[in-house]
Amino acid sequence: MKGSLFDAFLDLVYPPFHPCPHCRKSGVPIEGEETALCARCFYAFPFLTAEERPEGVESLAHYRQSAQSLVHRLKYKEGLYLARPMAKLMVKKLDLHHHDLVIPVPMHRRRQKQRGYNQADLLARQIASMEELEYESTVLTRIRETAPMYQLNRLQRIQNMWDSIVVREDCLHRVQNQKILLVDDIYTTGATTQACIRQLTEAGAAEVTVATFAVADA
Repeated sequence: MKGSLFDAFLDLVYPPFHPCPHCRKSGVPIEGEETALCARCFYAFPFLTAEERPEGVESLAHYRQSAQSLVHRLKYKEGLYLARPMAKLMVKKLDLHHHDLVIPVPMHRRRQKQRGYNQADLLARQIASMEELEYESTVLTRIRETAPMYQLNRLQRIQNMWDSIVVREDCLHRVQNQKILLVDDIYTTGATTQACIRQLTEAGAAEVTVATFAVADA
């Protein structure tokens, strides 16, 4: 599923100019810098080096400065339209090509209903479309709503996520022997992504690679 209807909808809400998501400078063209930042903020963008990325994770930036502003506005404020330039930069800078299937880290349905969308889903759809990869939004599902992760230490986060995410039975055939790209907005302790990887591997996935826009510094 390539998400062409979603792309068409996104075109309708995609503004030609907007305030810079970080410094709020007005009149920044969306099709300028890949991240939709003004030139000054893009110049200072906190890219991760390959050595700084967590093992097994393709991630673009430190979760600070302009990268934090982008994630925060995608997640809580400006919404849909920032997904495309953020995904474009991920595709340009990261190795996301050699996969069979792209899926997002799931959000509990109650939380997604409150927000109106899952930001990981927005990024994953765009990456799949740009890379011409198959996409499935419902392979993984959260069967239990978990406590907010920012309140917990690393061990508590792992315990919090244990068996809260599963592969849907009707999607098992989509996972088997597939090289999967698992997409999220932020990598923190890895508790959420590890829970996803464990379920996908047990369901028969050949390989799971994690891709995130940012990594929260320890």
